[in-house]
Amino acid sequence: METLYQKYRPMRFSDVFGQEHVITTIKNQVEQRNIAHAYLFAGPRGVGKTTIARILAKAANCESPKDGEPCENCDSCRMVSEGKTVDIFEIDAASHTGVDNIREQVIDAVRFAPAQLARKVFIIDEVHMLSTSAFNALLKTLEEPPNHAVFILATTELHKIPETIISRCQHFDFKRIPYDVMHKRLADILKKEQVEVDKEVLNEVIRLSDGCLRDAESLLNQLLAVRDGNKVTKDAAELILPETYTEQVLHLVAYLADKDLSAAINLIEELASGGARIPVFEEQLLEYLRYALLGSISGSYPETMSQDVKDRLHTQASSIGISGLQKLIQLLLNYRQNYKDDRLVQIPLELLVIDYIGEDDEKGVQKNQENQRVQKEESGNENFEAESEELPPALKEEKVENDVEQPQDQVDTSITLEQIKSNWSACQEFLKQKSGTLPVALNGSEITKVEGNTVTVSVAYALMADQVNDPRNGDVISEMFNQIVNCPLKLRAVSAAASTDEAVGDILSEFGGKEV
Repeated sequence: METLYQKYRPMRFSDVFGQEHVITTIKNQVEQRNIAHAYLFAGPRGVGKTTIARILAKAANCESPKDGEPCENCDSCRMVSEGKTVDIFEIDAASHTGVDNIREQVIDAVRFAPAQLARKVFIIDEVHMLSTSAFNALLKTLEEPPNHAVFILATTELHKIPETIISRCQHFDFKRIPYDVMHKRLADILKKEQVEVDKEVLNEVIRLSDGCLRDAESLLNQLLAVRDGNKVTKDAAELILPETYTEQVLHLVAYLADKDLSAAINLIEELASGGARIPVFEEQLLEYLRYALLGSISGSYPETMSQDVKDRLHTQASSIGISGLQKLIQLLLNYRQNYKDDRLVQIPLELLVIDYIGEDDEKGVQKNQENQRVQKEESGNENFEAESEELPPALKEEKVENDVEQPQDQVDTSITLEQIKSNWSACQEFLKQKSGTLPVALNGSEITKVEGNTVTVSVAYALMADQVNDPRNGDVISEMFNQIVNCPLKLRAVSAAASTDEAVGDILSEFGGKEV
């Protein structure tokens, strides 16, 4: 079965999409019968380098070109189109890298006049793969080529081509295919195939192809295999397309821009509980933040994006600002580097939004609580004070009758480890009403010891411990212990790894050993 890429491969310059700057120059050369002896096509894969090389080979040998286009009617055009001529050489440099290959397939062949056409054309794909000795052998031929020879070199890695080779060629840089151009091309193919594809699916195909038209056509070809009648639905497309989270990324960045911690955390929880591949989501988020940062600096965004995504990206980037985007990227890179545990893969994302929004959100929580207090007082709720001060039922017996705060040096700090452990869940419930950062940082934590007025808690990671130990959290922690156990204790967090190292250290100290 013929693939879409083969079926709809351009046969004329006018059929090529997205490389007008190259096409215009080459068509003028064909029309003026002033074709160069060597060309170098450089650019990303799948954007038309080899296709244009083949059309150029046909146009260079056409008996009656018109407006720079091959006529498609003469014997030469037909032989080239059908691949029935021995005068067109296509060489894959990736599998023919040595000097012997170049000597046999190029240097020896170029000496003889064409057998069927006016010119011999040598198309060398992935030319950067040639060895140094092969490049040296090719250089002599490029310096003094026979009149009947045309060389077309194609590469995706221009920096690997020797300057001596580049200087002997007419160099053309190929670009990625813009969104609008690719959308038009794919829409034309679907129209000819009489197949309808959901708009979201087509946009995702274009995004995944990243400006590579060949990749887009290959993905589209796969989608046609799962069509229902003459339509490809979003559900069917999910069976073929790689997992993607474009909309979720856009929503998360919007929440970050709005400093909406609750919505951001809920989105991450939905992704994790829904079985999403969090590392893939993080990659797409990082890519999006990078585009936003670069766009904020340069004022332009990738042409491979749809206008809708560009508009949303511009709005969010303007709201967050350059310094904010830079901070988000750095935080995401740091948290991903420091967290390698597969059990809670969403933690880097949670800490990212907490770290970025954190302090502002705590102020927002306090402001919301104050607003609720005012609303209840205005509504005449006499029991408001009692309701707002009410503790969890399990703690009512623990709370002393006299709530007058005692001076620090007169506070009874004879709190036992068992008392703190039995009330720890209530402490965490208290924090959920007071802080936007501490509940997540203390998720899964465990009380390990109580010494004087300091409670030590073990958390999963060092960065979570740093979050708990932030001096800005001291007041809310003291208030928590005052409310729950009637004692203004301090809280010290250590990571589980650090706790293990400390325990090992105690054993070694006790028995006079040393770590090896």
